[in-house]
Amino acid sequence: MNQIQAKYEKSKYSQKAHLTINVDGKYLDLILHEFYPNQNLIGLVPTLLNWLEDPKERQLVWNRIESNERQVVPILMCPDDVDLWCTVIVAEVEKTNDSVKWLRLGIDIGGPDNMPDSIGTTVDWFDKIEPMEFDKTEYEKFISEFKAAIDKD
Repeated sequence: MNQIQAKYEKSKYSQKAHLTINVDGKYLDLILHEFYPNQNLIGLVPTLLNWLEDPKERQLVWNRIESNERQVVPILMCPDDVDLWCTVIVAEVEKTNDSVKWLRLGIDIGGPDNMPDSIGTTVDWFDKIEPMEFDKTEYEKFISEFKAAIDKD
């Protein structure tokens, strides 16, 4: 099983430390960058931060991440625009009794129609990234750390 953690760190384009997504000891944006160095994925920040200005976008992210149904969840976004209109990395998430699986990761390439609900409907899936599976208790702790950070804001 993979390990997932929320860690406070500065990302490449951030002035201050914020929670980042750390998988197996590496920041998720750096993992993506290693496999796709020409796609400008380094420095992307979690959508779970309280940085999304549009309440509909925030609600969509949290509804999908907390759903028990298979969902395509926006997990990383551009730090410049901090919205779901620019670069957005999504994960196809499936939950079982014991684990949470990211079946595949990709970049959302949908257009502006029916935003933000259309996020995840048109995705360029990354073929070099293997599926990831996390212990459900560890995953829930990871999510709760982002919730706690929002409550502090």
